[in-house]
Amino acid sequence: MASAPIHTSTLVFVGGSFPPAMFDERALFNGQLDPDQIKAGPIGQFSYSSGTYGFAVTPERIDLRCRSTEIVPDELVDAAELIAAEIQPARRAVSVSGIGMNCDTVFDHRDIGMTGIKFCNRFVHQPRMHKLIGTSQIAAAERIMFNEGVMRYDIRLEPDPNSNGDNLLVAINGHQVVGRDDSMEMKLGEVSGFRTYIESFHRRIAGIARKG
Repeated sequence: MASAPIHTSTLVFVGGSFPPAMFDERALFNGQLDPDQIKAGPIGQFSYSSGTYGFAVTPERIDLRCRSTEIVPDELVDAAELIAAEIQPARRAVSVSGIGMNCDTVFDHRDIGMTGIKFCNRFVHQPRMHKLIGTSQIAAAERIMFNEGVMRYDIRLEPDPNSNGDNLLVAINGHQVVGRDDSMEMKLGEVSGFRTYIESFHRRIAGIARKG
């Protein structure tokens, strides 16, 4: 039986003039702060529950992160809603131009029945690619971008560098533009559809792998 992969999910606010002092890091992820923290000048960086969760602030972006067997778990969404509630009253001074949703997953080669290198190379027209590159010893990576409703998707498949290409890394990003009068709560409501798309995409990866 295939083991459940670990997903690294992030929710990102993109914009400008985000001050770390604007946020109470103790209010996030049940306040389970790890000892090592950074809160100096324009930078804030915090981890929680032995690194399971993370919160980082720079002037241009806010990142909320979670490592879990779940895709964008509710705890991550709850934290993003708290951040949005802090930003909302200050939107005249603090700009938000986009909200990103990300999920990075590494599939073990034993679970998908082939290496990450083999999986990715199957999508490359080998003779033409070999002629272009000048060698047949390649490890291809794929990148696909498309729009789906209000979301712009950017998907990357590549041999996992941490396993020398044995495993497969699948990174899926969904980005929404946020206008001055747009509701951040409504934008975060797209998480459900993002999860559903990722789950179906991962099932298709397993189906492709099974066919060999």
